[in-house]
Amino acid sequence: MISFDMSWPHLVGVLSGVVMPLVVALVTTRVTDSRTKGLLLTACSLAAGILAEVGAALEAGTAMNLAEALLAALVTLVVGQTAYGAIWQPTGVAHRLQELGGGKRPAGRHAAEE
Repeated sequence: MISFDMSWPHLVGVLSGVVMPLVVALVTTRVTDSRTKGLLLTACSLAAGILAEVGAALEAGTAMNLAEALLAALVTLVVGQTAYGAIWQPTGVAHRLQELGGGKRPAGRHAAEE
């Protein structure tokens, strides 16, 4: 027998991966190192996975399963990377969000170097 049953906290956790790259783009700049952006997305995915598993455990009245939390974090990270590479970067949305909130920034150089 096959069933497809997903708790709403897990669904919200996975779907948060779609918007998480936008949050990372909003709080970083164009000149921020890509490794820093990747670490920030990984940390956000880990937090989303843990929160999703805590929510699912509270809803079901069971103990939190750390393995499921890490799996949810991995799925959220993969969804986030895929959404960034397939949607947000090609459409230019991520680039425009990185330009918000700071005026003109130099392309690759610090303002003091000009």
